[in-house]
Amino acid sequence: MAHTMHAPAGALAVKQVHKNFSGIRVLNGVSFNVSPGTITALVGSNGAGKSTLINIMAGVFPADQGQVYVNGLDVTAKSMHERVAVGFMRTFQHPRVFHSFSVARSIRLASTGPSDERLFPSVCRALGIGSGPDKGGLSELDVPALSSIIEKWESKADNLSYGEQKLLMLAQVLATKASVLLFDELCAGLEPDLVDKVRNCMRQLSQAGKTIVFVEHNLALVKELADRVVFLHQGQIFREGPTDEVLQDAKVIELYLGH
Repeated sequence: MAHTMHAPAGALAVKQVHKNFSGIRVLNGVSFNVSPGTITALVGSNGAGKSTLINIMAGVFPADQGQVYVNGLDVTAKSMHERVAVGFMRTFQHPRVFHSFSVARSIRLASTGPSDERLFPSVCRALGIGSGPDKGGLSELDVPALSSIIEKWESKADNLSYGEQKLLMLAQVLATKASVLLFDELCAGLEPDLVDKVRNCMRQLSQAGKTIVFVEHNLALVKELADRVVFLHQGQIFREGPTDEVLQDAKVIELYLGH
């Protein structure tokens, strides 16, 4: 009798993911589920496999074994843009922008809606720079973290500072209306006041029903934001659970701090 394959519950699920590079095992049977509307931190020391796992989840390259599910759909064999279409979007550790594009054009380009004319007014309203007939999506969110780039709305991305280019990536993610968001060290390189605004933005996104997974080395920020922590060590999940429980684990502290 044939068995029906059921998709794991959750907004994002990783199931028994393995990855080798040149015979070196980087990920070894990684599995975890992320519930809708929650914030999960992916933590581990350098070399733990975080970057490889992120790239597999995003579709940058395939896993050797295992599956990735977004909103109950198996996206294992799907490309990056196909994963965006089903609601998954990521930022990168370092800004990736079209340097000759203005801030406005960059955000327009990020939209995956069927009509730029329909979506763009809603994005503008979400950023506090105008109005339009569309009252759905981002128009319901307040995003003060983006105020510094709004002031440079017509400026080319090349003229933005490093931190502002990171905020532009955040604006582009919001423009896609994705429901599952992956932030790769989004706050690294930002001034403290901008870190505060991004932290508040992430809370607001979660409260609005977005599901967030973020990679962060600042454990104080992890404690403030994350509902749960997935702690990676040598390509495996060493500990997973509520944030306080994981970060207070003596063995986790020893492995993360290296003493």
